[in-house]
Amino acid sequence: DGTALGTYMVLDLVPGSGSGAPGGFTHTNNMLFFTAGPGSSLWRIDATTAGTFSIASFQLVSNLTGFNGNVYFSADINYSGQDLWKSNGTVAGTQLLKDLNGVFGASLPCNFHVTPNILYFMANTNEGWELWKTTGSNASTVQVKDINPGNAGGVLSVYSVANAGNIGNT
Repeated sequence: DGTALGTYMVLDLVPGSGSGAPGGFTHTNNMLFFTAGPGSSLWRIDATTAGTFSIASFQLVSNLTGFNGNVYFSADINYSGQDLWKSNGTVAGTQLLKDLNGVFGASLPCNFHVTPNILYFMANTNEGWELWKTTGSNASTVQVKDINPGNAGGVLSVYSVANAGNIGNT
């Protein structure tokens, strides 16, 4: 709560001298989400010990972003590559939202940007790095436009940080 007395360990993720390596924090729906292990488990906390637990284990999980009561992220569950996932904070509610490449490989969703009603992100498909959007369903997760036709990419040339801003949902 911002005071010395109100600052305490909620849960020791790796009891003993080990480190749980928490990172990648984001919040939504009165829960804090983070990665641990390092970067291989998705956790959630609601400020109680009972409400702090690992939701799912991955080979890699990153780019956590809270949007409309869920957390969206990039994860690789079986060495097949990072794809777009979402979680409502429960084990059952943690699922692959959409495999943007099908069998093509990792789409590496990144650079998530929240607007009031739309979550924008960049992903790498057979059309290169392009701008995508979702409102949270598989059907609403679509490429905005093939900005640079072909596989050259319209947004990025490599997996890197891009800056974005918004006015409303634009």
